[in-house]
Amino acid sequence: GATNQTNTIFVVRKDSGVRKWQDMRTIQVISGNTGPGSTAFLIPAMMKSMLGLKIKQIAGYKGSSKTILAMEQGEHQGTAFNWLAWASKVPQWFEKETEFAIPILQTGVFIDPALPNVPMLKDVVDKKYIPIVNFMATLGIIGRGIALPPGAPKKLVAPLRMAFSKMVVDPDYIADAKRARLRVMYTSGEDIQKFVNNAIKSANPEVVGKARLLIFGK
Repeated sequence: GATNQTNTIFVVRKDSGVRKWQDMRTIQVISGNTGPGSTAFLIPAMMKSMLGLKIKQIAGYKGSSKTILAMEQGEHQGTAFNWLAWASKVPQWFEKETEFAIPILQTGVFIDPALPNVPMLKDVVDKKYIPIVNFMATLGIIGRGIALPPGAPKKLVAPLRMAFSKMVVDPDYIADAKRARLRVMYTSGEDIQKFVNNAIKSANPEVVGKARLLIFGK
């Protein structure tokens, strides 16, 4: 199972002039990322290609903390990380009194309950792009899941899933998570298995090829 849902959220500095994703059709945003395999690169690249947004990417930052720090220092204006990173590292950025940045778009399986008014990428792109967005959207929920290694006895699956489901509602566990500034959003092993199966089914050569062309241009 998984203890959290981690949608990828594209966030921009408030002083960029961008208030909604449509603004980036006329306002260029410089976006920082950690490299071409990161969500900080992949999601803005998809936004640029699918929505015709003016996004210029610069790479080479060492991890999310340094990318976010560089954004604060004005080296770039926005980037895309999971909401856990944003909410745990710079929660003050999104409070009314100290607002510094604005969440613009999110990518995931479900809308994040902390961001009910931030649109999902899959809801604003042309329908021809939805298979690609849905394939990429499984990253957060699968990547945060806990799985058994290959070859593990099948008889262990049911009892471990049951134990995991009990752990995530345990008051001590929830208290520990709060102290670590982590939220608990449980997804069952059965549901994650469905997401894995659907992701594999969606990853046909046509979808993968189109995604590669859109994101990397080749």
